[in-house]
Amino acid sequence: MKKTILSVLIYCGIIGTPWNDLRAQASTENTRLFRFYEDNDFINLNGNGTDQAYTNGTRFDLFYIRQHPPHSFPDRWMPKAGKESINTYGWGFMQVMFTPQDLRKVVPVPGDFAYAGGLFITHTLHSSNPIHKYNLQTEWFAGVMGPWALAKETQTLAHRILGYTRPRGWRNQIGNKLLLNLNLTAEKQVAAYKKIAEVTAGGQLYAGTMLNGFAVYSLIRIGKMLPYYNGYISQYATTKRWQLYATIRPSVELMFTNALVKGVAPPEDPQQPPKPGNRPTFANNKLLTGIDCGLVAVYGKVGFSLTQRTMSPVINGLSHHEVGNISFYLAW
Repeated sequence: MKKTILSVLIYCGIIGTPWNDLRAQASTENTRLFRFYEDNDFINLNGNGTDQAYTNGTRFDLFYIRQHPPHSFPDRWMPKAGKESINTYGWGFMQVMFTPQDLRKVVPVPGDFAYAGGLFITHTLHSSNPIHKYNLQTEWFAGVMGPWALAKETQTLAHRILGYTRPRGWRNQIGNKLLLNLNLTAEKQVAAYKKIAEVTAGGQLYAGTMLNGFAVYSLIRIGKMLPYYNGYISQYATTKRWQLYATIRPSVELMFTNALVKGVAPPEDPQQPPKPGNRPTFANNKLLTGIDCGLVAVYGKVGFSLTQRTMSPVINGLSHHEVGNISFYLAW
């Protein structure tokens, strides 16, 4: 009789536990992840680092798994990947900057990038379904661009400390503007080989005052790793194992507008009006292609990733661009 009563109490306790709590306990013992993320075009594996175009992006994020269902906006309205999903929320802070090729010129040459900086906070949800092998990702950006973003002060200080060329053209940067963007991503596993290779297909949609466009891509992971759809934190932290895997991510993107990218137009010459049909060299390219190749290493609660991204020209008439990324992860 006592065993029966004890069994009933245990059963009722399980039933009374929130589904999110059980899912979090079953999926991972780590419920927090800190990430430091640094994009820089000087991080270049071929040794030809630059300081131009998309030149720097610094970001800090704290990701976490909630112990109880959210009740506030926008958390409760961000899409989830089914009742089995592992939902990882996050808050971040990021600064990005774009610069022309020659930082010594006060006025950038026509056809090159205009100076631009952005500063914003992010709020994210990575909702992954380990049963049906798909995820939904939502990312909100809110912030400013222009002098308000303090990109001039950041780059000038960094170059002074490191002894690099002083950027002289920030007085001509793109003006102040409020930024608000919603980015949506969906991914689905399309193939896998044992536990050493996975192929995922993905799509992204951007809408707001910063970016407007969409992209399609594939993500290939090869190596010793936990399943991709076991939640975001498990990709960069474990409790008893190590991970070492490579990633390849080719993409095609159609970008209608990007508030942070603007080519410097040549001065108007009334004596030589533009010829009909000629595409100006300072116009943004709408169709973009790229490929990211990376390596991820994880030991226990500490992770590290190194990625090299090669992108087609964002502005017509310029060459392709390469940007490296280094990220550090710490879970608990």
